[in-house]
Amino acid sequence: MLCPGCNRELSDFASDCAVCGWELSQDQKTDWVKVGLVESQAFAEMGREALKQSEIPAVLISRSGMFGAAGLTLDPLITSGSGSFEISVPASQADEALSILEAVLGDSFQRSNK
Repeated sequence: MLCPGCNRELSDFASDCAVCGWELSQDQKTDWVKVGLVESQAFAEMGREALKQSEIPAVLISRSGMFGAAGLTLDPLITSGSGSFEISVPASQADEALSILEAVLGDSFQRSNK
């Protein structure tokens, strides 16, 4: 979720913005859903930018431990086969986000199992 006051990303559980102090009302809080996975940070960023262009907020979460920002796994021999970055969007915009991500990212995007 983006802060209405300063446009910074907020956690799903935030009640106010730590940067500008904006207090979120109950109707500003959003239910988020994981829509899919991608293997690299570059593709995750590309997907988030495509969603942003369509005015869909997105959050990227690394599944690669403390080295996630670099796109590295803790042990390259142990992989789950799923992507290393999760993409989450507001539940109300999930269908539109899936269409955009599949069009922009193609085979590098793996839809989440619901």
